[in-house]
Amino acid sequence: MTNTTAHDPAEPAQLVHWPHSGIDAPTTLAYRLCASSQDARDSDFAVELHHPELGHIGWVCAEGTGGAAMFVPSDHERFSRRDMARYVEQCLGDGKPLGLEERLLDAVLYEQNTAQTVDAMRRNNTTLVREFTEFPGGGGIRGDVAELHRIAIMREDRELRAKILDESPRTRRAFGGDWQIYNGREWKPLLVPQTLAQDEIAAKLDAIRVSAQRKTTVDGLYANGVQWHARHPYYVLASDELPVNHRAWCTCRIGPRAPLTRFEYWCRLGVIASGQVHALERCRRLVTLD
Repeated sequence: MTNTTAHDPAEPAQLVHWPHSGIDAPTTLAYRLCASSQDARDSDFAVELHHPELGHIGWVCAEGTGGAAMFVPSDHERFSRRDMARYVEQCLGDGKPLGLEERLLDAVLYEQNTAQTVDAMRRNNTTLVREFTEFPGGGGIRGDVAELHRIAIMREDRELRAKILDESPRTRRAFGGDWQIYNGREWKPLLVPQTLAQDEIAAKLDAIRVSAQRKTTVDGLYANGVQWHARHPYYVLASDELPVNHRAWCTCRIGPRAPLTRFEYWCRLGVIASGQVHALERCRRLVTLD
């Protein structure tokens, strides 16, 4: 094997986080669909496994529906089963030693499939949700990803969507877990309770009205007018004075240092939506939602 980093126990590897599966690994891994090979022809399921530095290192194979995934090397000199065992030893799952090769291989498939769904989410301006069932000792089960047909940014919309999902036999939660939403960068709880008391909300709204009249900021945000949602108006607060477009995802492929604009929507119910948009005037679309 030419990847000497995996063999050197003196220097712990800088792990790469896989955002959808909760894995931390020495590298990313990817799969590609393949024609049947001599090594994998007896398996009911087989895809090529690719390493970012070594290229094609073997196959992920499984026998029968729901069979355990296993690694079959393509070149034992370049990346053997022993090399895979060393690789797995360095991996963490939700912050704890991963332990099983099967968990890593399943995560490769889940990670890549979900990443492709995220790309479609950005193109189609939709929302992704899933069930997450947390184990008492940490970690948990990540359910299948479901797509909502528009961006569920308002709290009332999320509550309604969660109810609809739970009422459908096709999408209801299978393990008694909590709904999560993909916020543009990571998975977060879909439903976040309002923590402010009514008098605190009233005081905030008064401050927003004064800010709008005096053209000043409130908690560092400008009052950028009033819009309507359902049967009630809401105030738009933002860290600059340009319009915010929460109905579309940013597709600019921005880096971590890109300028972002923070926004919050406030009404008599409290803060009903918040997040960040790309600050460039030609974009102004969603990067993350809270």
